[in-house]
Amino acid sequence: MQPTGSRRHLRIAGLALAVMLITTMTPALASVFIKEDMSSLAHSSEAVVVGRVVAMDSAWNEERTMIFTQVTLQVNRRLQGEAADEVVIRVPGGTVDGFTAVMSGAPEFHMGQHVMTFLARWDDGALMVNGYFQGLSQARQDKAGNLMLTGGVADGRSMSSVVHELRRPER
Repeated sequence: MQPTGSRRHLRIAGLALAVMLITTMTPALASVFIKEDMSSLAHSSEAVVVGRVVAMDSAWNEERTMIFTQVTLQVNRRLQGEAADEVVIRVPGGTVDGFTAVMSGAPEFHMGQHVMTFLARWDDGALMVNGYFQGLSQARQDKAGNLMLTGGVADGRSMSSVVHELRRPER
């Protein structure tokens, strides 16, 4: 027997109410990032460097609550500030013993990748990418031989235009 029109409406309304209650009771997990521009990110960074990823090593933190990856970058150019010829940057996330941790908005490095990154420090003094994903750009040469950046605040820009902007005196 088919439910009458009013019973059908009651069932639909009850189902809609149940869905609404379930979705409002489930905690929302999200990362919120302040949108940065080149100038503000450079101002809050201790250095801006260009280099190549030469090593990556993931491990649990001491409390075994999070996995971090230590990214070793061979620095070949300093656009701002001081940095060693080789820097180790701590990035949230990575894989250890088949377990992978991912943090939304964390910068992603790959072995051999040529990058430009804005550097700052974690509270404990370890180097980090300032502005998370916004502070990391991959550097690639285009067909005309120009070094172009993809990702981060420098997305779509040439390295020469970024160098020019970072060296402007009014920053």
